[in-house]
Amino acid sequence: MFGTKISVERYRGRKRPYQGFFHSSETCKLAPEFSNRKSPATESLSSTPHRCKKYKLVMSQEYENAYYVHGFFSFALVISHTLGVFLIKMSNSKIFNYFNKKYIMTLRILSHKIAFFGRRFPVFQLASQHALKVLKNNSNSRLILSPFLPAFLFLKAASTLQKSDNSKIINEADNLYNDGKYEQLYSTLQPHNLSDDPEILWRLARAIFEKCRDVKEDKEKLMHLEEALQLVDKALEVNEECWAAHKWRAILLDYVWRYKSTKERIIHSFDVKKHMERAVELNPQDSTSYYLIGEWCYTFADMPWYQRQVAAAIFASPPTSTYEEALKYFEKAEETNPLFYSMNLLMMGKCYLKMNDKEKAVKYLKQARDYLVKTPDDQKAHEEAEKLLKDLIN
Repeated sequence: MFGTKISVERYRGRKRPYQGFFHSSETCKLAPEFSNRKSPATESLSSTPHRCKKYKLVMSQEYENAYYVHGFFSFALVISHTLGVFLIKMSNSKIFNYFNKKYIMTLRILSHKIAFFGRRFPVFQLASQHALKVLKNNSNSRLILSPFLPAFLFLKAASTLQKSDNSKIINEADNLYNDGKYEQLYSTLQPHNLSDDPEILWRLARAIFEKCRDVKEDKEKLMHLEEALQLVDKALEVNEECWAAHKWRAILLDYVWRYKSTKERIIHSFDVKKHMERAVELNPQDSTSYYLIGEWCYTFADMPWYQRQVAAAIFASPPTSTYEEALKYFEKAEETNPLFYSMNLLMMGKCYLKMNDKEKAVKYLKQARDYLVKTPDDQKAHEEAEKLLKDLIN
């Protein structure tokens, strides 16, 4: 059914077991030819035996080729997912009492097949991490999922080995982002959209955000923003303490609701600020997070009266702020990383204008106008600062 003819009886040792299975201490007794094999810790995973705690995987090229059967991947995925959900749901029922050893052994064989083939696909690695969480937190599911434990352990080990590769991808992505090569950045990260590494996920979300800036249709742009938002949500599910994921969730949330309605944007404003503040809490050295909070404060300090009426109708205590509070965050951002962002200089100038301090306003507006233009934000800051300076002179 799954591409090879393996029966429970053959696996139990009546005939030589196929190479490629995990073997615990129990199965090694049934297959003594595997029990004395060593596992070089420094050689390639794809070409040598490896240990995973008390389990070991012995692979041969012949066995590996046996799994390249058309349709195996999709079929095994559907079967394993359906079976796992079904078994967990019925773990408290009387039906569980009728499970026998032969059925458990069949599940073990299935897990071996999935583990070996699934090491090539990130979706199986994600499934293994979820299953390990279930094993840890749900005592009723431990016995149900125990036949799959070798597969889960192997896939967890395979995921660990990928971290070194992820660091190369992350470095390449950062270089492309700094160079403004957003199309190439997206092409580099998109193949890893099933990754469970938060550092890759939020960077892919950032790439999508930058890529959709050139999209003209609001509906299409909103679709891309929501896709990016799903990625940062996934990153936070894996690691709630990923400060950059909090920052980009705040940015994306604000943009998503900006394209929907003023009312929706106001409703979700507290959630946006919460993620900004969490990003600052986790990484006080990130100047962009301070800028974002400052921009949030400026938006509500500068809110037109009709929008204030909408906010008052929604909240008993609607979001409010002042230009002084906004300026405090912009100055903190500048103190953390001087001249890091043209828009921060522009916003400082605008705050001083609102506070009637024209001398300081001119100082920062000139810095924003003269900032080297590399990005669309730099161009926007340049144009707006130039216009404000002309208005001040006239």
